[in-house]
Amino acid sequence: MRTLTYSTTTVAKNRTGKFTVKLGSVEGNEDSMSFSLQFDPKVITIDPVVSLGKDVPKSAVISTNFKRAGEGFIGVLVDATDFYKKSPKNKEVAVFKFKVLKEPEANVSELIFSDTPARRSLSILGGQLAEVKYNNGKVKVK
Repeated sequence: MRTLTYSTTTVAKNRTGKFTVKLGSVEGNEDSMSFSLQFDPKVITIDPVVSLGKDVPKSAVISTNFKRAGEGFIGVLVDATDFYKKSPKNKEVAVFKFKVLKEPEANVSELIFSDTPARRSLSILGGQLAEVKYNNGKVKVK
């Protein structure tokens, strides 16, 4: 079964960092995906920087919805006209840049796959939806 996973990272207060989204168990017929990030805006802020990961097809483009970022929700669509290459290794599909607040209200922000504002989905050849297991991550504050 395919997986989408947010990485876990540790960053100091008032510092910037990055975390990734990786696609696992790539079968070679995946061409688009949508998902939302839910995070704690009292711990981190997501600069309006979400970029394509290093392992996406050359035709890939990314669209983001930051309308509810202040509430802790960001929508992401990664779309391509060609397919990911089949691989047993995880493929980096997106990179989020963030900043830990100067005085965060907690020492961790969960990174949760949600359906707000973009529904979770992964499309394969012919526009069919594939089954996906979603693995959440964390930003730990040191």
